[in-house]
Amino acid sequence: MNLTAGTFKKYADFPVCLIIILGLTCISSSLFVEYTLAPKWICLFAWILFVVLLNCVQTLVSPGRLRIFGNMATMIVAFVAVAGFMSVYGLLQNKGLIPSVGRFRITGSFDNPAGFASALVFMMPFILYGMIAANKILRGASQIVFFVMFLAIALSGSRAGMLSVLIILIFGGHKFITKRSVAKWGLIIAWVLLLAAYMYTKMDSASGRLLIWNVTFDMIRDNWLWGMGRGGFAAEYMNCQAAFLADNPNEKWMMLADNIQHPFNELLYLWVSFGIFPVLALCVLGVCVLKRYFADRCPEKLVALLSFLSVVVFAMFSYPFKYPFTWFVVAYSIAILLHDAPFVQRLSELNAHVKRMVALIIFAVTIWFSYEYNSRIRSELQWAEIVASRQYGEEQLQQYEALYAKKNTDRFFLYNYAYALYHTENYEKARDVAEKCEVLWADYDLQLLLGLIAEKQNDFGRAMECFDMASAMCPNRFRPLHLKMNLCETLGDIENAMKIAEEIMCKKIKVPSVEVSQIVNHATGFYEQNHAE
Repeated sequence: MNLTAGTFKKYADFPVCLIIILGLTCISSSLFVEYTLAPKWICLFAWILFVVLLNCVQTLVSPGRLRIFGNMATMIVAFVAVAGFMSVYGLLQNKGLIPSVGRFRITGSFDNPAGFASALVFMMPFILYGMIAANKILRGASQIVFFVMFLAIALSGSRAGMLSVLIILIFGGHKFITKRSVAKWGLIIAWVLLLAAYMYTKMDSASGRLLIWNVTFDMIRDNWLWGMGRGGFAAEYMNCQAAFLADNPNEKWMMLADNIQHPFNELLYLWVSFGIFPVLALCVLGVCVLKRYFADRCPEKLVALLSFLSVVVFAMFSYPFKYPFTWFVVAYSIAILLHDAPFVQRLSELNAHVKRMVALIIFAVTIWFSYEYNSRIRSELQWAEIVASRQYGEEQLQQYEALYAKKNTDRFFLYNYAYALYHTENYEKARDVAEKCEVLWADYDLQLLLGLIAEKQNDFGRAMECFDMASAMCPNRFRPLHLKMNLCETLGDIENAMKIAEEIMCKKIKVPSVEVSQIVNHATGFYEQNHAE
């Protein structure tokens, strides 16, 4: 595995390595609803399909050692190329020369800075390894890329990413940078100070994470052994947050409460969903990884360990496993660390007939899975066409209905379908679809939609319940109060409408916006008009 000068020949697998890493980090497509994420997952599954089928065919013809990743030298070169491209792309976004996603300055081809920073951080140990290569071109390129990606991660503002970089530097990454101790520790101290400055300027966000973790622990306490099942967090978290805030009326937490989709901790998310046993299994995996590293320390295993540790640290404060590149890097790091483990050796020594039998079964399962996944991709593409049309007509409803049988367990699809039905005044059907979505998803926006649908059906009690629940989920939001005020006015309950208007007028604004200003102005006008009367 050593990166000697003679290692860098034109390996046949280099284009494959480059394409898969580019695909997992840089590809996006407006053909999908999740245009930054879905193409990356398709790229990962295409690579898995290629690798599995290739190894199955090889095993059936001539059983031997499995080949999953490219030679480490070609992987390092591919990492350097992609990390350099991503970093420059992010810096151009920061300067406003290339558009980014949403309100963020740097996102790369991801939906937010977390995805961008995580990809760079997880590649960093491999870039550090390139800095000690005997090949001068690679060594120089790695040094330049390291500096540029260092800057890009800092400018992204991802504190999870910066903390992961700190862990990489402290636990061995500094060994690859320079032999001068002053320079090594000077870099680490400077990074600590920068991270501390970021943490200080975003204290509210850190407090918000504490609120989320408190609520999540309450969920775990009730289902700590087996968990709540797949999708359990999405189905219950916002309801639990509403209950938690009602029991703990802390003004600071109420201001920080938001519409949450993930606990910002992958271990907690796993525990909530599937219980304690997968968490314990991950702990066992961590012990095995550390054991294999200390059994045979070498630069290659140190790089893999640093990458693995960076994922672990990032996962404690964010959601890196949402992105397929994380899975790829973790698999690659584990493959390096465990390639010489005794149980791996025993697997390679299995009888040839057993290997062929297993390969045949895997081959059949893979073909079936590919067919099913291809069907899912077609459904996603059809749904994206409906969303892209930005129209709510009879044709769009027919298309939604045609997809309903395949996607009736997708909460985002159900929400979009219910929203389209609401806009076309199909209130009964809209309510039915939205209530099915509610079983899968406790969500602030969904409660508002359910309330609006109920209001149109003259089910004013149900509408008020939904608006109250939305307000309880996110007490700092103005829209639920505004909708409640309007509903009270419609019902002729001017006294309660004025109370709500007064509450809106006195409410502290978390994030100023045009919508909030309009709501406050409307409430003020309504209150003054009716108070005068």
